[in-house]
Amino acid sequence: MSKEKKISFRYYLNKRLKPISSPDGDQYPVYLQVTYNRLNNQFKIGFIEHPYYTENEFERLFVKRSDPKFNKTMDYYEEQLKSVIRFEIKSKEDIFSIKGFSNRLDYYLILDTLLAIQYRCRNELIKTIQEHYTETEIIDSIKLLEFDPLRFVFLYFMIKNNFDPGIRDKVSKEFSFGCKALVYFNTFLDSSLSRDLDDMAIRWITHEIARRFFWYLESQDSKKIEKEHFPNMTNLLKEFGPISELEYGSVIGFITRAIIQ
Repeated sequence: MSKEKKISFRYYLNKRLKPISSPDGDQYPVYLQVTYNRLNNQFKIGFIEHPYYTENEFERLFVKRSDPKFNKTMDYYEEQLKSVIRFEIKSKEDIFSIKGFSNRLDYYLILDTLLAIQYRCRNELIKTIQEHYTETEIIDSIKLLEFDPLRFVFLYFMIKNNFDPGIRDKVSKEFSFGCKALVYFNTFLDSSLSRDLDDMAIRWITHEIARRFFWYLESQDSKKIEKEHFPNMTNLLKEFGPISELEYGSVIGFITRAIIQ
């Protein structure tokens, strides 16, 4: 087994940018250089709302690390970054590059997991439509999904009820797992296991949500969804069936692929 490559961090004041004047002197933005596999990416740090410091402040906080509370915040930020990088390495394998990492990090910080699931389900249904259907009404309906990916549920049942009762046999297994992921993740968000967490993609990547979602799938709460919750979710559940223990990994894998796409 090959040795895991090191991820390193280096903070610096970006003096190439215009400083901000303060009573204590000029303040410059703090940037972070992340290095992996001999390549690096630089970006402004994201764990502070106003990351501008004088040279003396930078020396105290980032070089000497003399503030325990600040150190704790910085350590947590670095652990999050490492989790994202390891997540991408595992997901992308040989095509992973640290280049452009800061842009992808911003994406993970604003994307919520539920929306990622909806978009991937939508994309899988569009593939099925493009492969199997030529009816104008169906093709034109794809436009409805551009800004509201959850409408894929409406479109799926519109095709089934009005054009092709056998669409269930034409969609991919990925779409089937996605529908189950959508149903169970929706109800998971309504459970006690998720109440102290948001569902940002970064939480899935750092396993905070993924771990609890797995616990939810194993719990008795997940067995109750046939009797309650949202009409769209109930229809999907009837169409694709409840999740089995053998499908836990496939559903969790779908969510991971939805985030990384």
